[in-house]
Amino acid sequence: MEGSLCAGVSRLDARTTAARIRVTLEVLAACRSNLSEIEALASQVAGHEIKIEPFAETPIVTEAAAPRANINEHPLVKSAMELFKARLLSVQPRQPAEK
Repeated sequence: MEGSLCAGVSRLDARTTAARIRVTLEVLAACRSNLSEIEALASQVAGHEIKIEPFAETPIVTEAAAPRANINEHPLVKSAMELFKARLLSVQPRQPAEK
């Protein structure tokens, strides 16, 4: 389900009508707040009552990123701005090098 908001579906128990749906972390709250509607749709499709348990895997946090300093205050940026009489419009992070 590449690119989908739903990453996977699995049944909790073959004897029950419950299913776990793995969703992206960004849509978990919306999924939980609309759970009764999702269960009604799943039940209608299955032809019997379905209970849904949405979950999302939490991302692994290795270490907190250092807060970025104001890029306008960096000495090289200041020099370039003064030299070219320019102003800084935006900054894009550097893409990580492929290994």
